[in-house]
Amino acid sequence: MAYISPDYSNFEMLAVFSDGVVSVGNLLQIKNVKVACHGDNQSYIVTLEESIASGVLRTFEINFTDFNTSQEAANQMLNKNGYVLSSFKYTNHMREYIAQEIQNRVRTGQVDYYHNNLGFTIMSDGTKRFLLGDTAYKGKTSTFVEHNYKFKMGTKEDYQRFLDEHILPYKETRLAFAIGLSSVAASELREYGDIGTMIFNFTGQSSTGKTTMLQMLASLWGSPSISNRGIIRTFSQTQNSLVKTFTGANGVPIIVDDATVLGQKDLSTLIYNMAQGEDKNRLDVNSEFKQSKGSWSGLIAISSESSILEQSSKTGGSIPRLLEFDNLNWTQSAHHAKSIKRSILNSYGHIGPEFIHFYSQMKSSERKLLFDACEDELDQLITTRDQYSGRIISKLAIIYMTAKLIKEFFQYPDFSADEIRDYLVEFENGKVPVRSIESQALDIIKTFIIRNQHRMAYKANKAQLMELVSSGDFIGYKQYISETIIEVTVISQVIAKELSQHNIYQWSNVLRYLEKKSFVKTYGKDRKVSETDNYLHVKAITFRFQRDANDELMRWYFTDRGLSPEDKKESKTAPINYDDKEQIDAIFEA
Repeated sequence: MAYISPDYSNFEMLAVFSDGVVSVGNLLQIKNVKVACHGDNQSYIVTLEESIASGVLRTFEINFTDFNTSQEAANQMLNKNGYVLSSFKYTNHMREYIAQEIQNRVRTGQVDYYHNNLGFTIMSDGTKRFLLGDTAYKGKTSTFVEHNYKFKMGTKEDYQRFLDEHILPYKETRLAFAIGLSSVAASELREYGDIGTMIFNFTGQSSTGKTTMLQMLASLWGSPSISNRGIIRTFSQTQNSLVKTFTGANGVPIIVDDATVLGQKDLSTLIYNMAQGEDKNRLDVNSEFKQSKGSWSGLIAISSESSILEQSSKTGGSIPRLLEFDNLNWTQSAHHAKSIKRSILNSYGHIGPEFIHFYSQMKSSERKLLFDACEDELDQLITTRDQYSGRIISKLAIIYMTAKLIKEFFQYPDFSADEIRDYLVEFENGKVPVRSIESQALDIIKTFIIRNQHRMAYKANKAQLMELVSSGDFIGYKQYISETIIEVTVISQVIAKELSQHNIYQWSNVLRYLEKKSFVKTYGKDRKVSETDNYLHVKAITFRFQRDANDELMRWYFTDRGLSPEDKKESKTAPINYDDKEQIDAIFEA
């Protein structure tokens, strides 16, 4: 049985056998061992140094947990870092040598510490800490494992001057300031307030300062530079890879810039995974669930040029999980945005730690009471409600609570928690009327029928019916009920298909909603909306319109005798403003 032993005089690693020794590689020494200071399982980052007689060739780090997984993994990691063994068969001997050296250092206390979590973390000794960069632990320094993270630059005085000049004077940037610090309370109170992970989308046209605000949020905690290995990530990676970077962030905001690069994609699954706050379960080779490698909580802030909710499947699940701050001009001008970016690249990472210092001095009971008070106040002030309001108000209460704490901790003269509260009330009152999936579906149906009148023949005009059926462009029929009322019957499957193209699939909910509308015909005691039509022999829905001879949108109803060639030509060219919602709604009034 062989073992590895260093030969310092000849700068070699030797495999020692009972009958002799064999050189297996250059001298490889352990220079440092770092032990994870949190988590249930001990793991180690080992710094190795390869050298020859003329000097050091290279120094590299290995994660010993990954290194020790298998002989193949160890060999691959050594090769990747440029260290070559004379034979693959010595790899396990090298694993054993490094393991023994680690044990010796742990036994004698010759170790440092590292952490790969940011924010609230339970340490190995059972204490709870808020981790950022270098942290004192057991008389030593624990360093953050990712070297590319930069947590502090410049002075607090420089950053305060930046706030006084560019952030605190303006309403929109004051709101962003509160959002950037809200990740702390959101993480700490996530279970108490049933908050989960808050996801906010800064959405709107380009040049409205979205990315600048995300960078300002990041600057409260560390470097605002955009990098997939820093506080601000981008969507230019796979969704699974992106979500894995969230692991271990509990209270430090997770920021992802520019969802626009994904194109017109349905992000419902991504939003759900983000809000879950942990890796999705996967099966191992034995068809058993793998243990989750980590979790995250607090705030995820993203940006996009168009609404993610509008592009997502309209199942209702994304609505309470994703709040969209849309069409706000976050910066006052291009010059204002440039000034913000220049300032925060030279000074960052001062306010977040100071906020944590004040926050940690409050009793847990005090923080919960403050959250309850903020939630109750918003609950009373927000008067327009739907089935999502309760879950959304709890998230808005975190922002309002944070605004109150900012005022209490920092005493900024220009900062008002009441102003933040009033904006949040206005925000939610304005969102409710337009976010209902059912009301969105109704608007789509109305517009679809108006736009597709030419595909519906008059029931009394057999020739017109045959013409449309033969062309394959037939979706229903229309008939006069009186001089002012017209009924339009549309095949249910046609409407369902149109809704699916707008990512709305909750057909039964839509039907229940339509049943309550007086302009939709119902059948039987159960008041069914979609019923097999005796004329079409398929399920159809009948709508009732108001006839107005002067109505440009309803010009198809001016005759039941069919269209002349001139009328058909005009129908293909006549300009009509279909986006006039008020005019369309008026047609459908009972």
